[in-house]
Amino acid sequence: MKKPALPFYERLFAIMIVGFFVFIIFLNYWFSERDVIVDKQHPQFIQNPFVEVVVEGKVKKPGTYRVKKGSLVREVVEMAEVEENANLDRIKLDSKLTRRRKINIR
Repeated sequence: MKKPALPFYERLFAIMIVGFFVFIIFLNYWFSERDVIVDKQHPQFIQNPFVEVVVEGKVKKPGTYRVKKGSLVREVVEMAEVEENANLDRIKLDSKLTRRRKINIR
């Protein structure tokens, strides 16, 4: 029979070192998983603070505008620079923007 390449105590030491590292990795995983707190009864979602508004029709700068939620339609219409002959009677300028919207100015 051939002798092993390493003596018994050296093999035992190598096995102990590998076992120690596996144990450390396990502990790291165990404690990092405990840090995550999940509240299943009150889930929290990341919300986008902006809304996109598409402005078309009789404006000098038609296109998509990105404004904060709660901004007024009037602010977006002013950004689009309404032409002089445009009719704004059908548009509620004082309404707040809470979601994506399309405004067609005639």
